[in-house]
Amino acid sequence: MSSYLKASLTLRSGEALCSFDLLLSNRYNSNVILIDPTKRAIEHYKEILRYFKTKEWKFSGDIQNDYKKNIAELKVNFDKIKYIEKGLWEEQSKMKFLQQTNPKYVSQSLKKEMFGTNFYEVEVDSVKNLMIDNNHDKIDLLKI
Repeated sequence: MSSYLKASLTLRSGEALCSFDLLLSNRYNSNVILIDPTKRAIEHYKEILRYFKTKEWKFSGDIQNDYKKNIAELKVNFDKIKYIEKGLWEEQSKMKFLQQTNPKYVSQSLKKEMFGTNFYEVEVDSVKNLMIDNNHDKIDLLKI
């Protein structure tokens, strides 16, 4: 399986760049595309980049106690990780991204009546379009 994942593409949607993605890059050096338009995820991605560049442990949000232990010694190839600030949808468009009433909660939704009424607009696109835009013809692991 390891030779298979070395050439693979992982497409991941949700709070971007968790330890799973970092471990995948470390172990298999695979291509990883992260898709998440949330402000919290964008900030976390920037914090991860800063951490691996400076080793300064400074994160906002709720970070699990074992997170540092899980990522501290990893060798991550950020040249093979791409972050796209979009949401997943059936087509390319711009949509309202509804926020939960509790600002500490990460999940947000494009579906009405799932969370609160506060929103901001985000660009969305389909998996197919994202694959075409990034010159990929298959996905080996889709994590949503």
